[in-house]
Amino acid sequence: MPYTPNYPDVLGYITGGVCQNIGVIQTAVAVRPFAVRAGKPFEVVILLQNTSDAPTEVVIKLNLPEVDQKGKRDRFITKRTSIAVDLQPAEVGYVVLPVASLPDTAIGSGYSVAVEFSQTPKGNPNRVRKTEGGSALTLEEVRDPAREQINSLKGLRFFAVGNRTLRGHTLETPFNVIPGGLGQPPELKPRWANLWSMQDYFDPRMVIEKYRQRLAEQLLPKLNRQTCYPHLLAATQKRFAASGYTLSASEAQMIAYFLTLLLEYAEAEVTAQNSIAAAHFYLSPILKHDLLPDTLTLPHWFNGFLKLLSNEPAILSAPEKIITDLLYPDLLRDAIGRGFTMVENATGLHFGSAEELAAYGDQVLTLFQDNPADLTYAHVYLPLVLGGVIAHEGILLAGEKPHPLLFDVSMRFQAVKRTHYDEDSAPFFDATDKVLRRALSKYSGIIKQ
Repeated sequence: MPYTPNYPDVLGYITGGVCQNIGVIQTAVAVRPFAVRAGKPFEVVILLQNTSDAPTEVVIKLNLPEVDQKGKRDRFITKRTSIAVDLQPAEVGYVVLPVASLPDTAIGSGYSVAVEFSQTPKGNPNRVRKTEGGSALTLEEVRDPAREQINSLKGLRFFAVGNRTLRGHTLETPFNVIPGGLGQPPELKPRWANLWSMQDYFDPRMVIEKYRQRLAEQLLPKLNRQTCYPHLLAATQKRFAASGYTLSASEAQMIAYFLTLLLEYAEAEVTAQNSIAAAHFYLSPILKHDLLPDTLTLPHWFNGFLKLLSNEPAILSAPEKIITDLLYPDLLRDAIGRGFTMVENATGLHFGSAEELAAYGDQVLTLFQDNPADLTYAHVYLPLVLGGVIAHEGILLAGEKPHPLLFDVSMRFQAVKRTHYDEDSAPFFDATDKVLRRALSKYSGIIKQ
């Protein structure tokens, strides 16, 4: 079944759910400020959200109060009472229509502005937002200038009450007039501001739909230890060396094994990994069997790969190089999150809530990329090296033996412990000890020989 997008509900995020559907557009109106000072300018703000994948012309006409509450006419003036907006597919923005109130306007509540709408879609529009608004908006995905505007608009009182007319649809928004005085002459020039467009939004489902077959045929077969491990080992050594943190050969191998495991999870049935343990790293059902769940959780590295793919399909010719060269930080983020789960399962220890561990992962990545001098053994071992210690048996290359590598890591760790152990670091050292002892216990007889 083809995927139908449901783009973010920017309008609903701003208005708190206040919304009127008029054809393929959604809208709400407000007066800024709600309490208008007599003699000073104010604005009528009209939010517009295109729910379709087609350009749509929206014509807006402003009807100001004909008389004030003392019956005086023409107390509210504007140079332009109508404006036409060409909304692009799925676009969200707002119109500002400046208005001036005369100094002798009667003070009072219960004033209202009526806004008439007519809309004309071009072509054959398909819906890309549901009638109730769309999916939840994540502000982090909105560019900075628009984010500031959205936050500013959230403070307004929006209304979406009105009725149908022969020419379209009319909404009314109330306002009050309070004592004021002479203000600066208003510019009275309508303006349009874009808040969101399809170019601002990345929809992984759309990219998967478009490239599913090529991803299954060109990406998945490359996600194995023979192809990826050498690249990941070289990238791990290079990136940590550049950060100023010196990894031993065995530590670098453990981290590279761990990262390789996460990639092999993608096609667990082929790489002989546990598909249940793979969880959201198991990509084969999505790419081979068209099983897109309602809630799509993807590994950070794969989400990053899809973003690159949407702009440059040629990356499918050498995906292993893209992953190790450009997406290494994303894969490292995946490893940090997964590593804590593995260590908790292996030790019975609890390191914090999901939010706390995510914050820790952000801290490690920030140190790794921006402040490498502050990286410590704790950041590297827990959970990256320990993730490799737990995982490496199931990811070794042909002919490799696990116990020499484990022994080397253990010796390195004991040397660190002798010089750095203190009361504050005890939980880290105790957890590492527990994981290493458990792993080495399988080979105690071999190591003694």
